[in-house]
Order: sequence, then C-alpha cells, then structure tokens
Amino acid sequence: SGELYKKYWPADVHIIGKDIVRFHTIYWPIMLMALGEPLPKQVYGHPWLLFGTDKMSKSKGNVVSPEEIIAKYGADTARLFILFAAPPERDLEWSDQGVEGASRFLNRVWRIVGQFADDVKDADSYDKAALTKEEKELRHILNVTIKKVTEDIRDRFMFTTAISSITFLPASRPTKCSAPLPNPT
Repeated sequence: SGELYKKYWPADVHIIGKDIVRFHTIYWPIMLMALGEPLPKQVYGHPWLLFGTDKMSKSKGNVVSPEEIIAKYGADTARLFILFAAPPERDLEWSDQGVEGASRFLNRVWRIVGQFADDVKDADSYDKAALTKEEKELRHILNVTIKKVTEDIRDRFMFTTAISSITFLPASRPTKCSAPLPNPT
C-alpha cells in the first residue's frame, strides 16, 4: 500500500546477493530515477552461503531447511549463526556445529538475562556513587561494549565483531562483582 511504501522506501540499506550487485547498482537505480523515485541510501551485497564448497542453491538441491533449524534451535539461533560465523566480505560455509554453538551461547545469554531481569525491570535509576570499584569497572566495560557494538553494526555491517564483543562480556566481568553470573554449563 502507499503508506507502507512511504514508511519503508527509500531503504536505508538495500540488501542483495553479491551475484546480482551489478543489476541493483546500475540498472535498478536507472529505472528508479526514470520513475522519479528515490534511490536506496546504501546497497549491501551479502556473501554466499556455502554448503561444502558450493553455493547453496535450490536448483542444486544443496540447501539447509530454515524450518528445520528454527524448529530445533529457534530463529534467533539461525540469525546469530549467519551473522556471526563470517565477516560480511567473506562467504559463509554452513556448519551444524556452528549452529549448535550459537544455540549454546544464546541459551547462556537468556539464563543471564533471566537471572537479573526481575532485579532491573522496575529500577528507574541507581546511585553510581554507591557502586563498588568492581561494579564501576563492569559498568565501564558495558558502556564500551555498547558503543563498539553500535559502531560495528551501524557504520561497518560488522556483525561478527559486534557479536564477538558481546560474547566476551561474561569473561570480562570482575570476579568481585556483587551480582555473579551463572555458571556457563
């Protein structure tokens, strides 16, 4: 509908497969300009998803069923694996072990969130002066991580390094912090 078009176009980022970059960076803009339509603000050609050494392709029959992955691990696991397993300039080789690792990491994150959710959900603010030295250090690490993740995603599409920054948070936690994280089993 016209309202949806106005809401979503022009796209902030037009994401396309790397094998059709030419069409979407030359011919598509020409057609849009001829129609008087605005161009996408950015075009990002994503790499291929590989099964072994071949590009996944329905016509080749070498695809992984997203429905099976989602049913077994959840959609967040599939998204995390695809975004984390390879930088945006490199093709991604499918790995069942990588998917399982992404699932374990997300389960750990949800356990951590679950442990502290009730403590922080109703908190409007806190007294920074009352924080211990270790808690101040943790607060600093969290702020640095939030800044890095924001810049990695917003400025460089580097989901791999953004996610990597988050994976190190539990290991970066000061040992004397008054709110321990759960054991990552």
